[in-house]
Amino acid sequence: MPILLAVACNLASSSVAPAYTVKFSVGCEAVLHEDANEHYREYNKWWLMGYFTGRNYADDAEVGNGADDDQIYAIALRYCHDDPSKDWDDAALHTYDRMR
Repeated sequence: MPILLAVACNLASSSVAPAYTVKFSVGCEAVLHEDANEHYREYNKWWLMGYFTGRNYADDAEVGNGADDDQIYAIALRYCHDDPSKDWDDAALHTYDRMR
């Protein structure tokens, strides 16, 4: 809920980049490790889908519409694989922007 609220508050922002703060972000290394566990993989996928929902609401957009959740997750996971020093929220931002 705080993530969605932060993204919704972005509506008033005039900057191009989204302005929000991610609390307790999960690092890509952890996400890559958690991908082996079905439950954690689903939790990370749900978080990613929530990110898309919040950004779409704030942007009045439908990014990812028609794409399978697993496809979206795979793009974000690939981002983490390519740069494990980043965070899951970086992967979400990258994936959302790439799908625009």
